[in-house]
Amino acid sequence: MKKIILLIALAGLAVILVRTNPSMDDYRNYISRQVLKESQKSGRDGFERFIGPLAGGIAGSLAASQTIRTDYGVLSTYELPLGESRLRLVGIFKNFIVLETPNQK
Repeated sequence: MKKIILLIALAGLAVILVRTNPSMDDYRNYISRQVLKESQKSGRDGFERFIGPLAGGIAGSLAASQTIRTDYGVLSTYELPLGESRLRLVGIFKNFIVLETPNQK
């Protein structure tokens, strides 16, 4: 009986992981939000705050077009080459975990 409950729980977890595996649209939105957040931190005047959402949208689209996504079903990895360095993330449960940023070596 315990084995059946364990199998059902594992199957349920697998279904949840598959259903919450982030898509490229989720990645694009994540990058856009991060760029917007950074522009709001550094932007003190109205122009920079106005341009932030526009820059975020453009950066998200450009990043998504250059990103290599590897879909493992229950999670995905995202790799964005940036010259000699790269940005690497794992997407799981509709969230992103940064593994490597361009300034890390």
